[in-house]
Order: sequence, then structure tokens, then C-alpha cells
Amino acid sequence: MNDDNRIAEFVDRVEECWIRLGLRPTERRRLVNELVTDLTSAKSAGATADDLVRADVVAFAVEVAAAEGHQLASRQGRPAVGALIGTGVIGGALGAISSWYLVYTNYALYKLLWQVFPELVAVVLLHVMAVTLGLGGMAAAIWLRYRYQPRVISIAVRTAAWAAVGGLVSLGPAIALATHMNYRWDSDVVLLETVLVGACIAAAIGLGHRLRPLTRANHPRP
Repeated sequence: MNDDNRIAEFVDRVEECWIRLGLRPTERRRLVNELVTDLTSAKSAGATADDLVRADVVAFAVEVAAAEGHQLASRQGRPAVGALIGTGVIGGALGAISSWYLVYTNYALYKLLWQVFPELVAVVLLHVMAVTLGLGGMAAAIWLRYRYQPRVISIAVRTAAWAAVGGLVSLGPAIALATHMNYRWDSDVVLLETVLVGACIAAAIGLGHRLRPLTRANHPRP
């Protein structure tokens, strides 16, 4: 690996550390540009990669970020429960809505649900499908937003597990609502069902993380 490649790799690793430390994109890009400029100038002045590349990338990234006055988010604890719920519910809603869309745009699946099964069974199957795709969307959204947080997979799995509990709890009210609406599947009814399920899931996630907080081991290495 030549000097240019070693320096580029060093910059990439430093930027990854800054991402994990929670620097905002605009600030991170500014620091990366300044770092590249400094390293390029030093190399032009005769410095070698051995002179420019630090062995302890994490320590260097923390030192620069702290010197710039940035708070290091990953050293302050895990994601806030409110932000986690918001991220999860948005991802879950997208996953759940996609299940409704899948049914309505796939005639064979629509026919299978509403002509082969009794209405109550069709409602349950559609609800299970919505919750399943919702859990996948939720876990994906949490991982995408917090992918540089320590133990993000554990956080996503725990959140999805509590959401599954909320989805099971919402089954009763959802069936009751569907019965009250005479099993109509107009857009306003579908939206109401989705909001009901989302509210139950959000409540379950909040309760679950209150019972087992995310704030243990608040000082992981970035």
C-alpha cells in the first residue's frame, strides 16, 4: 500500500470514528476537509505516511473532536427512548403500510385473503402480516440510524421484541375496530387501524425500555 492509500485509509477511519462519536454531518465534513488539507500540505512538504498516520486512530479522532468543542454523543449513553420510539414507529409504519399495499396491489393475495378465508381470519392474517413487516422495518430503521452505536443490534432486537408484544396487544382492539366498521377497508379505516396498531406498539416499546433502561454501560469506547 502506497503513502496516498495509507493516508486515505487513515482519513476514512478517522471519519468513521467521528460518525460514531455523533458529530453532525456538516461539522464532520468540515473536519474531514481540514484534515485532508493538512495531510496533503504536510505530504507536499516532504512528510511521509509514517509521519502523518497515527497508530491510535480513535484517540486522534477524540482529541480533534474535543478540541473543536464537540460533545461526544456515544460517550454520553445510549439512544434516548423517545428518539428510539420515533425511529422505530416510523420504520414500523412504513413496513406495516407496505403490507396493506402488497395486499391491495396483488389480486391473487387479495383473493386468497377475502374469498378463501372467513373475514375474521383474513383480518387476523393481514394484521399478522402488517406486524411482521412492521417489525422488520422497525429493526432496519433503528439499525440505520444508530448503526455506529455500541450494541445497536441488541437495541434493535429488544425494541422489535417489545414491539411484537405491542402488536399482539393491538390484535384485540384492531379486530374490534374492524368488526365495528363492518370489515370495511376504505383508506380512512386502514389509516385508523394503522394508527391504533402504532400506538400500541409505541406504548409497548416505551414500557419495555422503562423496565430495562438503555443507559447501562454508558461509557463504551467509540
